[in-house]
Amino acid sequence: MGNSLLAESRMGAARWSALLLVAVTVLTFAPALDGEFLTWDDPLHITANPHLLPVSVESIGHFWRTPYRGEYVPLSYTFWAGEAWLSGDGADLRPALFHLGSLLLHLGCVLMVWKLLGRIVGHRGAALVGAMLFAVHPVQVESVAWISETRGLLATLLSLGALWWFLRYAETSVDHTGTSGRRSRSAMLVLSTALFALALLAKPAAVCVPLVAALLVWLVVGRLTRQVVVSLLPWFVLSIVAVVIAKSQQPDAITGFVAPWWSRPIVAADAIVFYWGQLLWPANLGPDYGRTPQSVLRGNWYVPVTTVAVSLIALGFVLKHTRTRAAGEDAENAIISSLPRSNIVGLAIFLAVLLPVLGFVSFGHQGISTVADRYLYLAMFGPVLITASLLARYWRPSVVVASLGTLSLLAVISAGQCRHWRDSESLFRHTLAVNPRSVVAHNTLGRLHQQRGEHTAAILHFHLALAVGDQAAMSHDNLGLVLMAERRPADAERHFRQAVALQPDHHRARNNLGVALAAQGKTREAAVQFDTVLVQVPGHVSARRNRQRLRDTAQ
Repeated sequence: MGNSLLAESRMGAARWSALLLVAVTVLTFAPALDGEFLTWDDPLHITANPHLLPVSVESIGHFWRTPYRGEYVPLSYTFWAGEAWLSGDGADLRPALFHLGSLLLHLGCVLMVWKLLGRIVGHRGAALVGAMLFAVHPVQVESVAWISETRGLLATLLSLGALWWFLRYAETSVDHTGTSGRRSRSAMLVLSTALFALALLAKPAAVCVPLVAALLVWLVVGRLTRQVVVSLLPWFVLSIVAVVIAKSQQPDAITGFVAPWWSRPIVAADAIVFYWGQLLWPANLGPDYGRTPQSVLRGNWYVPVTTVAVSLIALGFVLKHTRTRAAGEDAENAIISSLPRSNIVGLAIFLAVLLPVLGFVSFGHQGISTVADRYLYLAMFGPVLITASLLARYWRPSVVVASLGTLSLLAVISAGQCRHWRDSESLFRHTLAVNPRSVVAHNTLGRLHQQRGEHTAAILHFHLALAVGDQAAMSHDNLGLVLMAERRPADAERHFRQAVALQPDHHRARNNLGVALAAQGKTREAAVQFDTVLVQVPGHVSARRNRQRLRDTAQ
């Protein structure tokens, strides 16, 4: 009877904890539900995606058969297709429904983090506070408020599910039970592996999950058995395949400057120090920090390198002198007494998740910045594990009050940050406040002014983008388009030529160059440009249409 009442009490506490988590998360991110589609990547993935307007079985099959615009993330596109279908499956998609989908995915991730923390630290209150930190920290806003990053939320939810079931598999594999137990373990392993494979199909950033799984097993079980290591081998194989596919779609050439190998640890150290700063002092957050490899190497790079080196030496000292008192204690106290190991595992998880985007291997976004808030979404599990572990050890009223006060402040900051993401102009004006040299912000604001017919303001932003020097091909192309709108094809031609000279595979700029040449009567030169585009991209619709117009005019 007593055990039954205790179980009911715990179940009731769990329900209230879950409801509290949901309420806090929804209140924090409610402002994001009013947001619009952004001009930054949302048209590429959704609003101007020909395979989503309208949605069909054939169009969804296209995403599974072949990469789309340099990415193979078919599960994410299938998810977006479902949202587009629910939204009315027409040109007038409702962004609120897409934002709601992102919020629901974030809620799922928060609840999974809560369950994992409860299993790892063995303290309900500490797990709840840790999950709240994951839920409301301002660095999570970019992932939740930006519709294009739904893929990261989906991949994280599936990754957390894979970790949950693999951890249960590893725990039960220690016990030698009968046939039914072996069947149950096999089902857990198959389910966790399937979830991990789906996570990779949502976003390749999930390649880090096998390392996270090994770290969690070592923390909770106490060792990595041969059976667990063998069970993880297929995960590592899947990760390697995902890396090969992703790298084949994003060669070094598209990043522009490629940092030499000797300098990449410097870029990585700068990113690590930057991220810890964002976690501890989440002010001035934005989508473009302008920390390209070039800017990092030109700056005081010895500061982050020294910081990381000293931290590693200190960590080694802690590892050498850490002793646990787990022997002879019950399970919960054993975990709490080995908290230094929990802190080390939390740090290792943080670094493992960030490893693919630290700069050791070049990737597309490096041309804008080596760091981004969205890269921290799953990586946040490391710091919240450290937080929950420390709270489990030092759980007292004063600590709880301080933690709740900090969480409240972070939630208010996040709610305010969501408002910056409500539309493209608000976001990129805020971006310029954070990073006045943001080429992305100047180009985006310039295009918005151009759409409104405010050509003088548009030209100013494009010239400011050119003054920065990064992504000059895009800025020249944008400037040429404004000049074409002002009926100045000769001036536009000069900028289109500079864009093509800087980036020969810039298909849009080359096509625009052809249009500018045709407007001046230089039909032969224009035909060469259109034909070049069609050789590079045989299915380029605009170039084919423009080439046909030249033929019709000649006849």
